[in-house]
Amino acid sequence: MSNLLITILGFIAASLTTASTLPQAIETISSRKTNGISLLMYILFVIGAGLWSFYGFFLNNYIILIANVITFFFSSITLCFKISNVVTGKEPFFNSSKKSGTNDSPKL
Repeated sequence: MSNLLITILGFIAASLTTASTLPQAIETISSRKTNGISLLMYILFVIGAGLWSFYGFFLNNYIILIANVITFFFSSITLCFKISNVVTGKEPFFNSSKKSGTNDSPKL
Protein backbone atom coordinates (compact mmCIF):
# COMPACT_ATOMS: atom_id res chain seq x y z
CA MET A 1 0.00 0.00 0.00
CA SER A 2 1.39 3.40 -0.92
CA ASN A 3 2.24 6.07 1.65
CA LEU A 4 -0.44 8.33 0.20
CA LEU A 5 -3.14 5.69 0.69
CA ILE A 6 -1.96 5.04 4.24
CA THR A 7 -2.06 8.78 4.97
CA ILE A 8 -5.56 9.10 3.51
CA LEU A 9 -6.71 6.10 5.54
CA GLY A 10 -5.28 7.64 8.71
CA PHE A 11 -6.89 10.99 7.94
CA ILE A 12 -10.31 9.42 7.41
CA ALA A 13 -10.02 7.31 10.57
CA ALA A 14 -8.87 10.28 12.65
CA SER A 15 -11.63 12.50 11.23
CA LEU A 16 -14.37 10.00 12.02
CA THR A 17 -13.10 9.30 15.53
CA THR A 18 -12.76 13.01 16.27
CA ALA A 19 -16.17 13.83 14.81
CA SER A 20 -17.76 11.17 17.01
CA THR A 21 -17.03 13.25 20.12
CA LEU A 22 -18.80 16.35 18.80
CA PRO A 23 -22.47 15.23 19.16
CA GLN A 24 -21.99 14.33 22.84
CA ALA A 25 -20.28 17.65 23.57
CA ILE A 26 -23.07 19.59 21.82
CA GLU A 27 -25.77 17.63 23.65
CA THR A 28 -24.03 18.13 26.99
CA ILE A 29 -23.56 21.86 26.45
CA SER A 30 -27.18 22.39 25.42
CA SER A 31 -28.83 20.18 28.08
CA ARG A 32 -26.19 20.40 30.84
CA LYS A 33 -27.17 16.80 31.66
CA THR A 34 -24.67 13.97 31.82
CA ASN A 35 -26.57 11.34 33.78
CA GLY A 36 -26.19 8.74 31.02
CA ILE A 37 -22.42 9.17 30.85
CA SER A 38 -19.86 7.15 32.79
CA LEU A 39 -17.49 9.40 34.74
CA LEU A 40 -14.73 6.80 34.80
CA MET A 41 -15.03 6.16 31.07
CA TYR A 42 -14.69 9.87 30.26
CA ILE A 43 -11.75 10.31 32.64
CA LEU A 44 -9.93 7.44 30.94
CA PHE A 45 -10.94 8.65 27.46
CA VAL A 46 -9.66 12.19 28.05
CA ILE A 47 -6.38 10.90 29.49
CA GLY A 48 -6.03 8.58 26.48
CA ALA A 49 -6.69 11.41 24.00
CA GLY A 50 -4.10 13.54 25.80
CA LEU A 51 -1.52 10.78 25.64
CA TRP A 52 -2.28 10.17 21.94
CA SER A 53 -1.70 13.89 21.39
CA PHE A 54 1.76 13.67 22.95
CA TYR A 55 2.46 10.53 20.94
CA GLY A 56 1.57 12.30 17.69
CA PHE A 57 3.70 15.28 18.71
CA PHE A 58 6.77 13.17 19.42
CA LEU A 59 6.34 11.27 16.14
CA ASN A 60 5.78 14.53 14.21
CA ASN A 61 2.55 12.93 12.98
CA TYR A 62 0.17 15.84 12.60
CA ILE A 63 -2.84 13.65 11.79
CA ILE A 64 -2.57 11.89 15.15
CA LEU A 65 -1.69 15.11 16.95
CA ILE A 66 -4.44 17.37 15.60
CA ALA A 67 -7.18 14.73 15.72
CA ASN A 68 -6.43 13.92 19.34
CA VAL A 69 -6.08 17.53 20.46
CA ILE A 70 -9.56 18.19 19.06
CA THR A 71 -10.89 14.96 20.61
CA PHE A 72 -9.30 15.94 23.93
CA PHE A 73 -10.95 19.37 23.76
CA PHE A 74 -14.50 18.14 23.04
CA SER A 75 -14.26 15.25 25.49
CA SER A 76 -12.89 17.54 28.19
CA ILE A 77 -15.98 19.74 27.83
CA THR A 78 -18.21 16.74 28.44
CA LEU A 79 -16.00 15.57 31.33
CA CYS A 80 -16.07 19.00 33.00
CA PHE A 81 -19.87 19.05 32.89
CA LYS A 82 -19.98 15.51 34.30
CA ILE A 83 -17.60 16.37 37.16
CA SER A 84 -19.56 19.55 37.90
CA ASN A 85 -22.84 17.64 38.04
CA VAL A 86 -21.37 15.04 40.40
CA VAL A 87 -19.67 17.60 42.67
CA THR A 88 -22.82 19.75 42.95
CA GLY A 89 -24.94 16.70 43.75
CA LYS A 90 -27.07 16.88 40.61
CA GLU A 91 -25.98 13.37 39.69
CA PRO A 92 -24.60 10.44 41.66
CA PHE A 93 -20.97 9.44 41.38
CA PHE A 94 -21.99 6.04 40.08
CA ASN A 95 -24.96 5.65 37.77
CA SER A 96 -27.25 2.81 38.68
CA SER A 97 -29.17 1.22 35.87
CA LYS A 98 -31.69 -0.23 38.33
CA LYS A 99 -34.51 1.92 39.56
CA SER A 100 -35.68 1.33 43.10
CA GLY A 101 -38.85 -0.67 43.40
CA THR A 102 -38.51 -2.51 40.12
CA ASN A 103 -38.39 -6.24 39.83
CA ASP A 104 -35.94 -7.36 37.17
CA SER A 105 -36.63 -11.05 37.74
CA PRO A 106 -37.31 -13.01 34.60
CA LYS A 107 -40.93 -13.97 34.10
CA LEU A 108 -41.59 -17.67 33.81
